[in-house]
Formats: sequence, structure tokens, C-alpha cells
Amino acid sequence: MPQLTIINGEVLIPERGMVRAGLAIDEGKIVAIAKESVLPEGREIIDASGLVVMPGIIDPHVHLGFGHGFEKDCRTETRSALLGGVTTIGCFIGGTCLHSQTFPELERIFNTQAFTDVFPHLCINTEEQRAEIPVYVNQFGVTSFKFFMFCIPGYMPSQSNAFILNGLRTIAKFSSYCLASIHAEEASILTEQWNNFFRSGKKTLIEWAAHNPVEAEELGVIIAASLAAMSQCRVNIVHLATAAGLARIRALKRINPFITVETITLYLTLNCLSEVAPEEARWSPAVRSSEDQEALWRGVEEGIIDTIGTDQDCVTREGLQKFIQDYGVSGSSAVTPLLLPLLLTEGYHNRGIPLEKLISKITINPAQLWGIYPQKGTIAVGSDADLVLVDLNREFEVDYRKLFSVADWSLYQGKRLKGFPVMTIKGGEVVMKEGKILPEWGKGKRIKRG
Repeated sequence: MPQLTIINGEVLIPERGMVRAGLAIDEGKIVAIAKESVLPEGREIIDASGLVVMPGIIDPHVHLGFGHGFEKDCRTETRSALLGGVTTIGCFIGGTCLHSQTFPELERIFNTQAFTDVFPHLCINTEEQRAEIPVYVNQFGVTSFKFFMFCIPGYMPSQSNAFILNGLRTIAKFSSYCLASIHAEEASILTEQWNNFFRSGKKTLIEWAAHNPVEAEELGVIIAASLAAMSQCRVNIVHLATAAGLARIRALKRINPFITVETITLYLTLNCLSEVAPEEARWSPAVRSSEDQEALWRGVEEGIIDTIGTDQDCVTREGLQKFIQDYGVSGSSAVTPLLLPLLLTEGYHNRGIPLEKLISKITINPAQLWGIYPQKGTIAVGSDADLVLVDLNREFEVDYRKLFSVADWSLYQGKRLKGFPVMTIKGGEVVMKEGKILPEWGKGKRIKRG
């Protein structure tokens, strides 16, 4: 007798679409997908009438440690993620220390504090880190890395094309299963404009966008794609924000098999005329025009954009002001728990993007891209029993106090969203029901790849 069965729901299987079936779960895995008349009865039965059963959501772009330190953020923000049906996150690990020295402690934190599973991406910021890439792959089972063509001045230096190319060539030795993400904006274009912005005393999002020329991303995309082709290394361009960048990628994908692209919720849900406080959305890359926003949605529907993340780096209200003071840009509020509802509201309901196509960007696509499929990202016999049960038509109002995050504010405070995650199942266990997190401690783990 299986531990759990789910009946009467519509099951979204990314490879097949929507099917009417029941699921049986045992020992943390899906053990049967069948008509309910032949489905073995579980010790616990969940009636999913009126709900869509989806694979657990993957947010591939998360930062931890900006709120109250890495360990506490790991606990609070992965717990918060369960509210939105997110059961796996990709976490970027920065800094200039050798990752070989710091990674064992990070792994301990992931395996003892996280409520979701975690696959780390290691940022390569120094020559010493680049030289250690084989260690990260072979010893730690980390197969994804990140480079910064442009980085926030005062936080971390931007990287030269030569440094990135050498890094990609090192990673390419493991190219069948390794991937490099790149922040693709040309640094020299932005640096001068940023200096002009801060000297001018301007503050609005329109003015911020004007001092972040779209040409920086357009040229950055061209360079990143060229570096990928030269090195024969798979490259993922992160947080795409502009129509110009998207147009370049659309053309480049026809001739360059090495590139994929991500955008994030910020650029899909806001533009520089949105009614938000400027200091809450002064991001890098900048929030753009409504024309850029709609172009990105077309990129999602056309399949040019492969994955969608949040780039969440939660800070408190006090931390937000410190970010602005120290670096001139914003940190974020809790967005990971809103990833699925935001996409359902803006993509499925408001723009009519087919559900299966939309959900693939946060399930099967990131799972395949980062080497965790079919363990994650799908509903199949043998896959992890990570699921979210969603009422597509239920509306709710965003309230940061109900998100259980360190962030004591929300960029989306008071916004009405349509599409409510009713229940989250992680490893065969119900971990969230009707906005309440059930386990006291997380049972997440670090996913080893390669």
C-alpha cells in the first residue's frame, strides 16, 4: 500500500500536457500514474477536485545571505518558498574565497536548514577560483557557474572578456553536463551612465532606465554568445530585460547551439511606469518600458526564453535602504513564493499563454538545463514526489506578513493575484496547506550533479 494517493485532479505532465489521472506516492517517489479505478489506495488520500497537480516549481535564480546571514536566510527563505509550491531552488554562491574552503559549510547548511532542495551555482570571481573548477565538478558535484560581464560598482569588479573566455574554456572540458551563466551587459557603457545618474540626483525608474542604455545588454548578449561559440561551452544568459537583447538572442539561437536564456519575474511584471517606489525597484539590470515587458512575454510564448527565475536576494526595509546607500541599487523582497502566482496571473490569465508552455519554464526546462531531470521538473514514475496543487481561479492579495520571509515589505504589497497554490508536497510529505507551513524543520538537501 503506497503512503499517499492523489485523486480527482487534473495532472500537468510537462512532456504530455494535461491528463486526467491519479498519482500514487511511496518513500518520497512517484510510484504510479494511472486511472483512479486501477490506482492502488494509499494510507492517506488527497482529493484534488478542482485543482491542477503540477510538478514542484523550480526557482533557478536565488541569492541567500543578504537578509540576516546565510544560515538564517537559508531557513527562512526556503521555508517561504514552499508557500508558492517551490520545492527546489538554484542558489548562487558569490565571494572571492576559494569555494573549496567554504563549500563544505554551505553544504552543511543546505542539508540541515533548507526546506527545499538546493542546487548551487558557484560564481567564479578570481583566477584561483577558475583554477579550482575541476575540483568543484569532480569533488563537489557542482556543474553550474556564473560570470559577471558587469557587476555593481563597489560590490564586485566587472570581469574582462578574456577572464570569462578562459573560465568558459575550463568549464568546456566538462561541457556535456556543465553550464556557465553570464550577466550579459557591456560594462564600459553602463559605468559612465551610472556615474552620471548618481551625480544628477535623479531618482525615478524612467530616469534609471535612461541611464542603463539598452545597447549595454544588446552588446553583452552578442559578446556572451560569441564567447560561448569560441569556447564550445554552454552559456545561459541570465535576467534578460530588453526587447533589443531578445531580438539578438532570437537571431543567435538559429546559428548558436550553445546559448539559452532566462528572464525574471521583475521584468515580466513591472515596467518603468509601474506604480512602485523607485527605491524598491532600482535593479540591475534596470526595469524597462512596457514595450520591453511585452516583448519578453512574447519571448516566453515563442520559446525563445527558456527559463524564468526571480533573482531573489531578500533584504529587510532597513537593508533595502542600506543597499541604496552603499551601492545605489535595490535588494529584493520575497519573490520566490510569488513566482508561480505571478506567472499564472500575468502570463496565463492576462495574456493567454498556454498553461503547459508557461509552467515548463519553471519545471522541466530548468531541470533539464541544470542536470536534475527527471528527478525534478516532471511527474513520472521514479521522479521525486515534489508537487504543487493549484486552484487556477482563486484570487488572493499579496501581504508580506503572510510570506514568512525576512523581508518586512513587498514589492507587490496589496496586488491581487489569480492562481493560488493550495498545497505543496515535498518528497511525498505535505509541507504546505492553505498558506500554512506544516513541518517545524526543513528536510531539504543539496543536490549533487555531474
